[in-house]
Amino acid sequence: MFSIKSHLLTKDVKDNLIAAVGIGQSGRKVSFPYFMAFNSLLNNMELIKRIYLNATNGHRYQEVTKEEFLYSAQMMSQITPLEVDILFHLCDLLHQTGKIVYNDLVAITPEQYFKQITKRVAEIKAVSSPDERGIIVQILESGYRFVLGSVGGGL
Repeated sequence: MFSIKSHLLTKDVKDNLIAAVGIGQSGRKVSFPYFMAFNSLLNNMELIKRIYLNATNGHRYQEVTKEEFLYSAQMMSQITPLEVDILFHLCDLLHQTGKIVYNDLVAITPEQYFKQITKRVAEIKAVSSPDERGIIVQILESGYRFVLGSVGGGL
């Protein structure tokens, strides 16, 4: 996880990763299904947040038990019981209540990674002003717009 998916691991998850995979079971080895479920959980944290909000009717400070979360997750087939087990195990490592709140999900969600990528993509500019484009680019752009207008007008 550290070498392949480190970009999806928040500080809280990195600190508790060894405990989260159950080191006592088989040394430092993890089964492939567990690895895939862990990755799927981290990739689907927005869906997990929606399931939580569905279970609490939109309240962000209400605690949810595992049974309540599973009942709410039944409507969305992308979440497996193993992913829910991993989620509750991670949250239990953060605070030992056996329940989750929205702030736990925020602590696990790798949003910083996606915000950094979105920020970098938003900052990319081919040119700072239209005057910096070359004459060939301007001609190609005009031709492109003419073709699109022709197709649109023809339809």
